[in-house]
Amino acid sequence: MLAILAFTSEQVVCIGAIKKKNEPMSVVSYAAVPYVGFRRGKIITSLGLRPAIAEAISQAEEIAGKRADSVVVGVPTLYTNTVPMLSADGGDDWLAPEDPENKSYQPIHYLKYSVEGEDGPVPMMAAIMMEHAFEAEVETALRNIKLRSREFIAQSYATGMHYIPRLERQHVAILFNIGYYISDIAVFMGDAQVFSATMYVGGGHVISDLSKVLNIGTAQAEQLARQFGFGMNMREDAMDYARAEDGRLESFSHRWVDQIISARLEEICSLAKDALEVSDAPFSEENRLYLLGEGLKNIPGGKEFIASCMEIKSEGLPIAVRDGTTQYDPVSMAIFEILDRRTENKKQKKSLLGHFGRK
Repeated sequence: MLAILAFTSEQVVCIGAIKKKNEPMSVVSYAAVPYVGFRRGKIITSLGLRPAIAEAISQAEEIAGKRADSVVVGVPTLYTNTVPMLSADGGDDWLAPEDPENKSYQPIHYLKYSVEGEDGPVPMMAAIMMEHAFEAEVETALRNIKLRSREFIAQSYATGMHYIPRLERQHVAILFNIGYYISDIAVFMGDAQVFSATMYVGGGHVISDLSKVLNIGTAQAEQLARQFGFGMNMREDAMDYARAEDGRLESFSHRWVDQIISARLEEICSLAKDALEVSDAPFSEENRLYLLGEGLKNIPGGKEFIASCMEIKSEGLPIAVRDGTTQYDPVSMAIFEILDRRTENKKQKKSLLGHFGRK
């Protein structure tokens, strides 16, 4: 069985997949283990990533009744760096720009694309780099359970390639993944991810702000966020209500709640805009923003507010992927679909070669 690992700011996810002869890959198990190690960007070894990986794989194996024999690992944007490559004398030799920071990373994807120049398309290449520290931590976790990684895939790249239509990527498409503790943004041109950035802010900070400013517990703050709605015409003295731990129903100024939530979401948008400004991508009115992530799932209208604030045509992507009664994390399913499509393409090439070989 192939184990596919993916990481959100809240959990480690493992999909168990098998490939039978002449059949597409199929999902045989799914497990998600809580993990908050990416909350503050601390060193991952001190926050329990190894046991979370082991537990996620163990649960997936138990559900499938099969032992994993290899692992494909998704790499969070937090632990990647997208680097533009320079063509040596316009040939096929590509060089990464000199940057001391790159020494702590290693490439996992080389992606070709082109930009319009004065004399026509100019060939370009981007390298998605993975931080050595993340690789070392994951490999140690896998060795402890007698497994090895087969491949590392950048989660933002897999997600964008799977969910953003190819036609939209022919212009410039933006993937904005808003998590609970952190958010990340990636820019796509054609079949290449050409830029990525991570911001240490997410939907959880809205809850934290409500809790601190209104001096209430997290549960009450979540109640206020869930019942809040953007664009509602409310009276100046309108009140919102949330039940305290002792059962009392407490009232809060709707104007205050609105200002607290809006201020944090505006900050998220501001940070995303600042990131896009340094991406050097050729933006135009044809660009489209794709919103992903469950960081705003408890804030009705939150994604729509972000879309309006970003001032770019936007599309909402699924918070979760459903198959019958099972709900899958969309990032792990994107990696699965990328691997399955690759397998199908290999099979088609082999079939085509066999066809012409018989001729």
